[in-house]
Amino acid sequence: MGLPGSSANGPGIKLLADTDVLTMLMTERDRQRERAVLSGEHGSKLAEIHDILRAYNLHFGYRVMDECASLHVAYEGIRG
Repeated sequence: MGLPGSSANGPGIKLLADTDVLTMLMTERDRQRERAVLSGEHGSKLAEIHDILRAYNLHFGYRVMDECASLHVAYEGIRG
């Protein structure tokens, strides 16, 4: 169920042609791995984005950070 050559809402978000989005979204969450993602490089990048957006009052909360980590872990899980 991949979306060949697609980008979602802009050029920066790209899915590989063989990405199984349904499986990725239906995967049971692994909170421990999600916390590891947020404590690593990806969490630092999200914090940088958050700080940039804060200047324009467009920053996000912990739920967005959690969701980003969850999708990252799910994507890793189906990509192997």
